[in-house]
Amino acid sequence: MIRSSLAFVRKMISSQSIQAFYVSSVRGANDANNAIRENVLAMLLTPAAEEFCVCAEYGEHWTALRHGWREALGLAEDATKPAVKKMAGRKYNYDFSVTGDDGSPMKVEFKSGAGLKDLSDLPQILSLSGNFDIWREGTDVPLYAEHFYKNWLPIYMDADGGDDDLRDALPELATYMKLVHQSNYDRHPFFRRLYDREEINKKEKSDIVDQSISSYLLLAAGELDLAKITAKLMESQSGKRFVMWDSRAHKFSTRQLVDDDLRLVDLVEVTKNSIVVAAASGQRYKMLLRWKNHKGVLLPAWQISFGRREAAAEEKDLCAAFEGLGTADK
Repeated sequence: MIRSSLAFVRKMISSQSIQAFYVSSVRGANDANNAIRENVLAMLLTPAAEEFCVCAEYGEHWTALRHGWREALGLAEDATKPAVKKMAGRKYNYDFSVTGDDGSPMKVEFKSGAGLKDLSDLPQILSLSGNFDIWREGTDVPLYAEHFYKNWLPIYMDADGGDDDLRDALPELATYMKLVHQSNYDRHPFFRRLYDREEINKKEKSDIVDQSISSYLLLAAGELDLAKITAKLMESQSGKRFVMWDSRAHKFSTRQLVDDDLRLVDLVEVTKNSIVVAAASGQRYKMLLRWKNHKGVLLPAWQISFGRREAAAEEKDLCAAFEGLGTADK
């Protein structure tokens, strides 16, 4: 049984679609291949999968994938009524809702990649826009974009070569803050010109942006509101089963977070571009502050990753400067 457009999904699939799980994606094709994978996984929980499992050329792969998928979901081989619904749209933080014979729906997020075995292998499990206020109530810590605008954007524009058209296009702070957290460069001439001139003194500009991030983290990290981040983690990750496909080993692995994995209790360290926090279970998260749409141009955001490996040597630990953050100039 499938509670979605099975006829549409079926039309999108051929026996060769199974290759999306076994052949590495070329650069630029991963989104399309991932859509194929999701359609295949949805269809594998329906009777329509049987015709592919018995086809001469790829039947063995289809059968193995169906077995592994059902096992990863915790569905018994004799489960008769699994129901699956693809969850489309950004408002959902998972890919499928799967209901087994017990009638309980399960949130499932699917990930695929070569060597993918655990959540720590993912670049992120959650992204928060830079306009999400993660600081304690009552503090005067600005959003990062405001810090950049007031303290570092003038330096960035100097590095651009003192372009008069760029300076003339600079919007007021309120307009900048409204538009910097979206992805359309053409909403304002300033952002289009920043983008068009990105290659001019690019290394110097990149260094300036890096310095702006480091200075902001030193300024703000001591005011981090762990309860706010915990609420976001709980909202987006609680009760969700991660099913990961290792396209190199051709096998599934799973991980489901418990509440103590999501309840943050401690700020562990501050690096030049990240804040590392720990949950009640001891699990750590890295909150990387970065620009998603071209460095210094649009979309500053927090990229939150799970259990990342120890920071690289070049990421200088700023913890020595952490003491006294509460009295740092703002």
